[in-house]
Amino acid sequence: MAQQNWFQSLFSSWNNKASEKQFFTNRVQMLGSTGAVYLDTDVPYKLFNEIPELNQTINKGASMFSNGVFKLQDIASGAEVKDVELFMLLENPNVLESQNSFLKTYYCQFQTYGNQFIYKNKTSTLLKYPKSLMNISPSLITPEFTGKVFDQILIEDIIKNYKYKESNIEKTFQTNDIIWSKNTDLDNPLIGVSPLKSLRFPLSNTKLAYDYLNIISGDKGAIGILSMQSKDSAGAIPMTASEKTKIENSYRSDFGTGIDNDKMRIHITNGQVSWQPMTYPTKDLLLMEQIDANKLTIVDHFGLNINLFSSKSQTFENVRNAIIQAYQDTIIPFADSFTQKLSKELGVPKTQRLFLDYSHLSILNDKFENMGQIVTAINQAVQGGLLSGEQAEQILASQIGIDVPIEKSKSLLNNVNRLSPLVANKVLESMTINQKLDLVGLPPIEGGDTLTPQTNTFQ
Repeated sequence: MAQQNWFQSLFSSWNNKASEKQFFTNRVQMLGSTGAVYLDTDVPYKLFNEIPELNQTINKGASMFSNGVFKLQDIASGAEVKDVELFMLLENPNVLESQNSFLKTYYCQFQTYGNQFIYKNKTSTLLKYPKSLMNISPSLITPEFTGKVFDQILIEDIIKNYKYKESNIEKTFQTNDIIWSKNTDLDNPLIGVSPLKSLRFPLSNTKLAYDYLNIISGDKGAIGILSMQSKDSAGAIPMTASEKTKIENSYRSDFGTGIDNDKMRIHITNGQVSWQPMTYPTKDLLLMEQIDANKLTIVDHFGLNINLFSSKSQTFENVRNAIIQAYQDTIIPFADSFTQKLSKELGVPKTQRLFLDYSHLSILNDKFENMGQIVTAINQAVQGGLLSGEQAEQILASQIGIDVPIEKSKSLLNNVNRLSPLVANKVLESMTINQKLDLVGLPPIEGGDTLTPQTNTFQ
């Protein structure tokens, strides 16, 4: 009950309006909202630090997001642009953080609080870019609104300034000194709402399940009842106080309550007693199954894949596909949104596009990784009479994106058709990419002499 009351009080701030703060569960009026507007950060902070499934999910996304490399591209020609001053800033945003740690902190704060602030330290208007960029926790900064929204074309006409306060340190930032990113509220474009708000029940159920496991593992109380079963003509004979004390002392001193090699294992008594256990098998409570089900909801909520996390049933192929899916559907779109905001705030020319590039990751870049499967499938089609050798060569070339010169091509039928599918699979598994390319008359590629890892089960 105590744990349940604690969690109810923890979440009460989502639905209650404190006298000194305005929490954003309730809608904020777009017009007439003036002065300091406080962001609800206490609840998300506690949840992030106390629920491992949530912490793991956000940190996994942050690690994947931070793998990106900043690049600048000319929109018209598609050519890469070298802006030394810009890249010096982005690769070393401030004296405390590298690019990777900066990106990871940004992601964690945004996904936890639904709001994120970056301070642009631009010491002179003559500078093209700021001297540094620094993440500021939403728990330490307060935006002040002017009360005007409609008909405004400048952000400083909507946001007056930002107030920073930490212990005895106070500082006022001008509107254009701060980059405010937010997970916009459904009805209010002024503020952000924490993504954790819609996870109230999965998070609370996970916390309560862990609390219950902790209680029954530690403060579990009596493990059972030892009662007298002796009877006479009048009925049951109760255990006397001296007998009770004797059995208790014997249990503790002679038999022990832990693992002691010098203790006896059999208790002999003159009375007839019965043992009634007070424990309950935890597996029947399905607590871990509940935690796993809630984790799946949390992972899906943040656009990741459950196969990114440790599991006894994982395979190499499942993990690989999960990584690709997470980057394509979640991380890269999130990165595009971030760099679009950053480009605008830093003053990158509109003719250029700043973006985070992930093509250096081998799992996203190696289009020849499935060469063995492609060749085997085509081989089976040729053996079944579905394709001619010439058709097979054309399909293979289109699948891997290589133009095959006619004079250099060999007959796929002559090279692989003589192998059965089972034998071909085994042979191809032990071949490098370049060996497979040579098998079908294709030119080698750079880095293709390394043996491709095969699918296996993680333990």
